[in-house]
Amino acid sequence: MKAKQMICCLVAICLLALTACSTVPDTGSGNSTPIPSTTERYAVKVVELANAEREKAGVPAVPVDPQLMKLAAIRAEELATSFSHTRPNGEGDQYTGLPDYEWVMCNLGMGYLSPAEVVNGWMHSPGHRRNMLYAGHDGVGAGCYQDSSGTLYWCIIFYRDGGFYPGY
Repeated sequence: MKAKQMICCLVAICLLALTACSTVPDTGSGNSTPIPSTTERYAVKVVELANAEREKAGVPAVPVDPQLMKLAAIRAEELATSFSHTRPNGEGDQYTGLPDYEWVMCNLGMGYLSPAEVVNGWMHSPGHRRNMLYAGHDGVGAGCYQDSSGTLYWCIIFYRDGGFYPGY
């Protein structure tokens, strides 16, 4: 009888684990599609809101760059260690070290509870606003990270091909 109970418990645990999995099957192809986390959805929303602010100001929207999304997510997580424009490795956050993305502009935030709050905060800060509304950007990415205490850290990265910002 104990063996039967143990098997039932193992089956229940496996079912719970499968239920908690964060993928949804793609019924057409049999592939699984990951469900974006809250922080990933927040990062996408930050870009949408930043581009809406650009459009309100008469500046063209900036296309999302998947590599910048990854870099911004890394940078947002680093902020939980050191909330500074100096990265934990001692480099400034305008330098990514990647050949195609050597020099970028970063806006950082901490403690804002939503994408709308952080974009509003940046828009009310002259330097951050200037970064967001610069007309010469070629790509944008954003990241959000939540630490174990629930604090949200934010990063938006703007990039211009060649890293040179004329008129800035």
